[in-house]
This record gives sequence, structure tokens and C-alpha cells, in this order.
Amino acid sequence: MALPTTPWESRPVSPGPAAPFQADWRAAGEIEHVFTHFSLTLSVLKAAVPPGDHGLLWTPLETAAASLPSVFLKALRAGL
Repeated sequence: MALPTTPWESRPVSPGPAAPFQADWRAAGEIEHVFTHFSLTLSVLKAAVPPGDHGLLWTPLETAAASLPSVFLKALRAGL
């Protein structure tokens, strides 16, 4: 399980054309996560999902929260 994301880059990336779908993206803060061999700072953006098929799998929040890797759980909490 994962949240919609853009490719991870070593430099800041705006959502623009790399966004998982077209929407009114807004800043929701940043999170820090440390993996065994590198540190990651993610800028979290959130948006209302417009109608349509975006190739996403929707699950109840409780199920998603229990299934997400810790880096995505931090991002989910920032977005909520």
C-alpha cells in the first residue's frame, strides 16, 4: 500500500505534471523519515479528489493506516 506520489527526487519537485492526478493541490507540511542508508524529507500536498477513474485503490482509513509503511503513515497524518 502507498499514497499517490510523484517520483522521489534529490531536489524539490512541484506537483505540476508529475502529480498523480489533476487537482487543486495544497501544502500540508513536511515530514522527515530516516531509512537505513538515507534521510528523506517529503513535502506533503493534499487535494480533494475530482470525479473520475484515477487508477487508485480506495480503502477505508482504518485499513489503509494499518497497511501503510511508516513513511506513508507519517504523510497521511500530515495530510489529515
